[in-house]
Amino acid sequence: MTVLVIGARSKIGSALLGELIARGDKVRALTRAGEPYLPDGVEQVRGDLADPASLQAAMSGVDAVFLLSTPAADDVTWHRNAIDAARRMGIGRLVRSSLLGADARSDCTFRRHHGEADAYLAGSGVAYTILRPNYYMQNVPDNIVASIQPDGGFRGSAGDARLSMVDTRDVAAAAARVLTEDAHPGKVYPLVGPQALSHRDVADALTVRFGWPVRYVEVPLEATAATMAGFGLDPWLVNAVVELYADYQRSGPDGYATERSDDLATLLGRAPRTLDELLVERFPAGSVPHPSPRKQTVLRLYRELFTGGRLDLADELLADGYVNRSAPEGVPPDRAGVKQIVRNLHEAYPGFVSRVDHMVEEGDMVAVRGRFTGGELVDFYRFDSDDRIVERWA
Repeated sequence: MTVLVIGARSKIGSALLGELIARGDKVRALTRAGEPYLPDGVEQVRGDLADPASLQAAMSGVDAVFLLSTPAADDVTWHRNAIDAARRMGIGRLVRSSLLGADARSDCTFRRHHGEADAYLAGSGVAYTILRPNYYMQNVPDNIVASIQPDGGFRGSAGDARLSMVDTRDVAAAAARVLTEDAHPGKVYPLVGPQALSHRDVADALTVRFGWPVRYVEVPLEATAATMAGFGLDPWLVNAVVELYADYQRSGPDGYATERSDDLATLLGRAPRTLDELLVERFPAGSVPHPSPRKQTVLRLYRELFTGGRLDLADELLADGYVNRSAPEGVPPDRAGVKQIVRNLHEAYPGFVSRVDHMVEEGDMVAVRGRFTGGELVDFYRFDSDDRIVERWA
């Protein structure tokens, strides 16, 4: 069976590639020009959701399509393009990754857009299955933990909402079954985790795991919008995320975002993963020291270096004799190589924005991690711990 994965670089999509390969299916992924290569065993086809002709070409010889995209102002049109291409190409199965609470009548942009795309798919004549995952559990280690301040607090605007968080790998495993089995046409599956947790519950779980106090600090929606805008995010996305937080607040401790369902467990043939299990996996005992002003200083400098293109900071930030243990082939593993990479990023991606948002101590090294906007968490650099950085810049 040949499966086309659209959205292969997302958390769900990247896990889905592995699931399908393990099942012995032929896997094809839609990628845009300039994107890095995918793992071995995945056929890459160039295309874009905004280009209907490229979608039809990518679907040639395909049995099933998985459809997921990053949120954007035009995402409903993109999904219609893919659905129309699937109909023209006679695709036998299209599985769309939607959102819990999708509703074409919602005032919340994310829920409305997903609802509109779901309705279009249902009326398209294409054999379909819709998956509706809730809040991704990976947001906790990747985003919340990375944002913990020196006082042990992380900020948010979710109010007292409880969210039935789901592990993205469980969603991918469920998607693999739905894509490759015949029992799911016309089904709409809410994919939710086994617990409905508030952000204060998350803080409690992190406290237990780390061994030092973590607190959730509620901030006004306006403050969250300002923070996101400060990262250089698209105003449309900022507004849509703030709308989602407002929607969570309305959902509260007992609303739609707490939905429970056995569908995921049935598709998996086991219980879905819990947040505690993910935290144990991601954070071995003692691996996360209490955040300190030093951490904040180093992160600030790395943001300026990568996002701002401040090449002069490479000389200040990286000590003499610095060795980049993650340097790509052909790039000098020293400060000159760092400058080359930053320069290349800004030349290749005008308006490039990164999020350098996570730093952990690893023996005598410091690992700084970040992400391209909307992408997976990746290692930026590992460098020798050097207190001169703080002495110079604190």
